[in-house]
Amino acid sequence: WRAGLCPVMSRANHECDGSARFEWDENMRVERLYAAAPIAAGTEIFITYTADFTTTAERLEHLRTTKGFDCGCGPCRLPPAEAAARDALIREARALVEDEVPAAVEAASAPGAEDSAFTDLAAAAERAAALCQRLGPGERLAAADVVLTVLDVAMRTAQPAETQRRWAALAVAALEQRSAKTAKWR
Repeated sequence: WRAGLCPVMSRANHECDGSARFEWDENMRVERLYAAAPIAAGTEIFITYTADFTTTAERLEHLRTTKGFDCGCGPCRLPPAEAAARDALIREARALVEDEVPAAVEAASAPGAEDSAFTDLAAAAERAAALCQRLGPGERLAAADVVLTVLDVAMRTAQPAETQRRWAALAVAALEQRSAKTAKWR
């Protein structure tokens, strides 16, 4: 368990579609704040107090029981039909990112794996990234993590050079997006 006093980082408030997210850098032993979408100067920075890929009901319950408040942010106030459609996307993205992509990584990484295993992984990753782009800013950063995972598998399993180049280009774009959106506190 880690704890600390973070007077600058604690300035970010909660919103379920936060404009930024924290990530712990174990190597540097620092907490980093990444902008998940462009943030104009002078605009309040929001983070989410919930995990990625949580439905409206899951978020509201988590915030009520662990943080002691009822959230009233934009995603939590969506009309029922819009909330249901968003929650369906969240469940689909969660299944891809938490279940299908890891299973495909395992299959593609296995010794003697067929080329079709990597093709299946790439297809699952592309579907996950496309879904994440339709969701909130935090999920968009999760899409970058999926792309980096696929690049790692492509390199480790000696996929054809054109496949490695394609996923390397996607990974570079994802990393550029992440680094360009690193929030700077002044």
